[in-house]
Amino acid sequence: MKHHRISIRIRIVILNFGLLALFALFFYGFFLPHIEQRLMERKQEVVKEAVRLGSSILLSLHKAEQDGRLSREEAQQEAIERIRELRYEKDGRNYLWINDFKPVMIMHPYATQLNGKSLTDYKDPDGKHLFMEMVDVSKRDGAGFVNYRWQYFDEKDNIVPKVSYVETFTPWGWILGSGIYVNDVQAEINELKTVITLGFIAVAVISSIAVFFFSSRIVRPIQQLRIASRLVAGGDLRSPVAVDSSDEMLDLATDFNQLIESMRDVLGVIVRHSTELAASTEEMSATLNTFTSQAQNQSASTEQIAATTEELSAGMDNVKKSTEHQTASVLSLIQTVRGLSDSIDGMARLIAQAQQETGQITGLAREGEDSLRHLNESMNNVLQSSSSVTGIVQIINEISDRINLLSLNAAIEAARAGDSGRGFAVVAEEVGKLAERTSSSIRDISQLVEVNNQQLKEGIGQLQSTTRFITEILTGIGRMNERMTDLKGTMTDQTRENEAVQTQLENVSNRSDEIKHAIGEQKNAVSEIAQSVSSINDAIQSVVSAAEQMTATSEQIAAMAESMRAKATFFKV
Repeated sequence: MKHHRISIRIRIVILNFGLLALFALFFYGFFLPHIEQRLMERKQEVVKEAVRLGSSILLSLHKAEQDGRLSREEAQQEAIERIRELRYEKDGRNYLWINDFKPVMIMHPYATQLNGKSLTDYKDPDGKHLFMEMVDVSKRDGAGFVNYRWQYFDEKDNIVPKVSYVETFTPWGWILGSGIYVNDVQAEINELKTVITLGFIAVAVISSIAVFFFSSRIVRPIQQLRIASRLVAGGDLRSPVAVDSSDEMLDLATDFNQLIESMRDVLGVIVRHSTELAASTEEMSATLNTFTSQAQNQSASTEQIAATTEELSAGMDNVKKSTEHQTASVLSLIQTVRGLSDSIDGMARLIAQAQQETGQITGLAREGEDSLRHLNESMNNVLQSSSSVTGIVQIINEISDRINLLSLNAAIEAARAGDSGRGFAVVAEEVGKLAERTSSSIRDISQLVEVNNQQLKEGIGQLQSTTRFITEILTGIGRMNERMTDLKGTMTDQTRENEAVQTQLENVSNRSDEIKHAIGEQKNAVSEIAQSVSSINDAIQSVVSAAEQMTATSEQIAAMAESMRAKATFFKV
């Protein structure tokens, strides 16, 4: 969107006319209406005071009526005469009139033709029923103003604005009124408007001339600065700004001239330094090109060294692999011999353990044989004791039979005794029952003893067989122990031979480890050399790259310096 540019002079003119317009708006929109209102209020006060004066006359005559000094007719007639003669204002032509609420004109000093006539249909030239409105104001408010148009005094053809004040006199039912012409107010306002308009025109002309003069004073230095800034934009720094002023424009011109002077100094330094920088960058570029060529040659040499070290490292890798293979074979053989030795040692331990266990078994078997012998003897003793128990059981059985017989005899005797022997019979019966239970238990014990004796006899037979088997086992264990002793001696000899072989293999393995370690150290040294050569080569490549970048940068700096110098020489200092 294109913006229309407004110059400073036009803006000042617009501001001037804007202020004038506000001034006119204030006078025509506020001041003059306010003056007109104040003049109208003064007119209204004058007519109001006149009516109140007439009301005071009516009050005094009404008081005379009340006092009996005058009748109503006399008082009213006196009031009409005195009101008719009442005048006010400088020319003495303003009057008062009286009408009632019908309305009927009671007294009018000039329009005598209206006296005694109804005013209901009376209108002003604008068609306003002015007397009916006066009646309405009086009825509603008791007093008030009414605006209308009326002939100017006795000039029937001269109709002018007029304002009247009416007030009710209640005791007699009258309305007392008076009007004052306000055409002089409008004339005064028009005269004031004319004066103000002429003054406004004079002020507008004077302010326009002043605005033109002062805007020229403001715009001329700005135009000079504008011309100077265009020269500066075109590269000409040789023309300072000359401003014939002593205000802020002089300060602005002074600051602008100082800015031009500073720019001239800065541009001189830029031209000088850019020339020196261009020469320095050209020398640096040549030096960097030479350095880059030498670094590339050195990089080629380091690459050859790196290739040689890689070949040497590959040969050492092959030797190291062969040595590691041989070492692995020797270690495998050592592990085999160790495994065999461990197996022999394990067998020897097992044989020793077996001998120990066979010894323990032999001892336990011997103890078991002794225990079986003792057990056999004990069982024989138990068998003999059991036979003795059988005799004792027979004796107890005989005693039980005798007790049973005695119990029977006692029962018989108790029966013979009658009632006196009943208690003894009960005891005899219980003793008989106890004897029967004892006999039954003895029989059971006898059976158990017989079964026990039979089992003891069988156990003794088994113990004798077991003792015989244990004796044979002890004989076999003794022979097996002798064979294990012979095998243990043979394994001990084999273990010594394996230890000798293992010692020799370990010596071979240690020597292989030493060779492998030495080859590893040589390989590490060669690798470190290769890494160092590679690092040197990388460093050289980095230096070459950096040198190339520096060369390119120096060329860019030289181009920038030349461009800066060309742009700086654009300005004419």
